[in-house]
Amino acid sequence: MVAIPPDPNVDTINLGPVKKPFKGSVERWRSQVRYELERQKIPLPEDLILSVISIESGGIPGLINPRSNASGLGQIMPIALRQYNQYNPPINWEVMRQSSRDAANAQIRVCVWTLAQYWVIMAKSKAILGTVGDLARYADCAYTAGQKPVFARIEKLPVPTWKNFFERHFDWAPIKNHTTKVFKLFDESQLDEKSIVSWLKTRSKTLLVKAQIFTPGLIALFFLVFASKF
Repeated sequence: MVAIPPDPNVDTINLGPVKKPFKGSVERWRSQVRYELERQKIPLPEDLILSVISIESGGIPGLINPRSNASGLGQIMPIALRQYNQYNPPINWEVMRQSSRDAANAQIRVCVWTLAQYWVIMAKSKAILGTVGDLARYADCAYTAGQKPVFARIEKLPVPTWKNFFERHFDWAPIKNHTTKVFKLFDESQLDEKSIVSWLKTRSKTLLVKAQIFTPGLIALFFLVFASKF
């Protein structure tokens, strides 16, 4: 009788929620993701970028979405590439639609840079409250929907925490089809708060103190101070 090896995608012991390994088509890009994070000095976990790539393209370089025109491993839109090209050595749009190794490396470079910009944009905003994990979710949502639709919805919340945002908009396509799926793959305990906050400080034109990324305790303090004024 031939022994059948265990399926790596099936939990043989029930230990609660377990993050599944990435498919080989996604995992193959880990070394390039690591390289880009180090080159761009961005302290985000490799697994976060790989989770985005997994949901966006399944690890297929040069993939084209015929409806939105998004292309590449990170499904970058033309406007996002134009923004990238304003601040970096330019990459031709056709490269986002090619499947060569060099093209894939460029697609990862743009994906990493673009997601990082949304981290900075959301962190600099005083319109949101939450933990670093909440910030990660807001940044992911902005990556797929754009910052304006996200901020338009945040402004309607009495208390702009991710919990409140999610409860009101859990069925919104960017959350349902992207952010929720990304965070089923990514373990947010990998987020290094100290390194991330230090990085965000250097990326902000105005001083970004750690207190601007609110913990639950700081949220409570905020409301106590606010209430004392009335």
